[in-house]
This record gives sequence, C-alpha cells and structure tokens, in this order.
Amino acid sequence: MLQKSRHLLYCVVLVFNFFSLSALAQSSRTGNFTVSETVMFDGQQLPAGRYQVIWSGTGDATSVTVKRGHKVVATAPAHVIAVTPPKDNRVMENKGTDGTRSISEIQFFGEKYALRFDQAEEMRSNLDGR
Repeated sequence: MLQKSRHLLYCVVLVFNFFSLSALAQSSRTGNFTVSETVMFDGQQLPAGRYQVIWSGTGDATSVTVKRGHKVVATAPAHVIAVTPPKDNRVMENKGTDGTRSISEIQFFGEKYALRFDQAEEMRSNLDGR
C-alpha cells in the first residue's frame, strides 16, 4: 500500500512539473525582424541585419531581449499592444531631430499584438541636448 501511494505521489508530481514547464515555455514568445540601416534600440546601435526578439509578459510589464545569432545585443522594457494583424513583419521607427532613427514598435506577421517601446527617455535626452 505504501509503495502504491509513493508511486501515485510520484506521478502527480511529474504531471504537475510537466504542466508548470509547459506554462513557463508558453509565457515566452519570440519573433524576428530586419532593419535595413543602423537604428537605435534602447540606447544601443543595431547595425543593418536580421534579429530575433524574445519577450515574456503582457501589457506594461514586458521585458524584451534582442539577439543577433546567439549573442544578446540589447534588452529593453516594452508594452504589448493590440494591432490589426499586418501582412509582414514591420519595424516602426522614430526619427530624432539629429536624424537618428530609433525603433518604436515591432509588429509581427499575422499576429494581433505588437511590441511598443517607450521613447520618453530618448525624447528627454534630445531636449536636454538643445
């Protein structure tokens, strides 16, 4: 009887761990984007090329990691927002008064959400530089 109880407990723990890991895996999302020219992203220059973005969370509490190949090149907070699903991946940019381009939003093909990046810090630094 004790052995059956241990076996049942082991199965319950195994199933619980499986579902916990599945939920954790589903909470992280990934997407890809390409930039044709050097752009700024959270204070980091991203040269032209293809990047992978990984994020977890929803709403205002989203942390984004940008990778090129296997190397992390930038991290930033973001907002997950609702959008009309685009027909391709899109990178929306802001252009500063000095001509510097920075990523403000990334939209993903066929998805009803996008990542929006707060440009308030960059705007403050542009105003302070006048």
